[in-house]
Amino acid sequence: MKITDAFRHCSQGIDFVALDLEPSVVCGITVTGAIEYVNDAWWRFARANGARWEEGQWGLGASVLDVTPPPLRPFYESLYARTSQRGVPMVHFYDCSSAELKRQFGVRLHPLAEGRLLLVHALVAELPHGEEGLGWFEPRYRQAWGPVVQCAHCRRVQRVGAAAHWDWVPELVRVPRLPVSHGLCQPCFEYHYRQPPEASPGSPPRGQR
Repeated sequence: MKITDAFRHCSQGIDFVALDLEPSVVCGITVTGAIEYVNDAWWRFARANGARWEEGQWGLGASVLDVTPPPLRPFYESLYARTSQRGVPMVHFYDCSSAELKRQFGVRLHPLAEGRLLLVHALVAELPHGEEGLGWFEPRYRQAWGPVVQCAHCRRVQRVGAAAHWDWVPELVRVPRLPVSHGLCQPCFEYHYRQPPEASPGSPPRGQR
């Protein structure tokens, strides 16, 4: 566990010892996204994904928005601000799939004093992708201007010459072969930016395949 004095002061009544035993990834942030608390599961997740969360780099004081793809940053900035302003917990569902598994997580945002937020990320669903994946074929996905375009949410890849067609390509999730430019496919854009940035607990996100 890592925590700042300011976050501890704003978190009266929270049992941080219990949160350290949680399998869920938990962090505490300011309304602008600066990290002020992380539990042990956060550190394990970071290390498993190759991140270095030392102080001054990706530890306390860093911003969660720095590791958020640019197309999604306005959404999360709005979500943090609305949660803090309304003063009631909110829930948001998001994809975090691997090459082999389709995974959906939910994050519950708890507003605290002085604009702080406690974020609890938990796995909601996990299942194999099945037969939907396509193999890597460079002319199909490499844009004329260099990179491949990947959805920042579901991680599907846009076809060259077919802006509305996005494919699940496991190899490009497992080992990126080219520079990646992030965008949002239409269903994911609809989900994040055409509906209110909160959902009722337990409700499935709209626009998901």
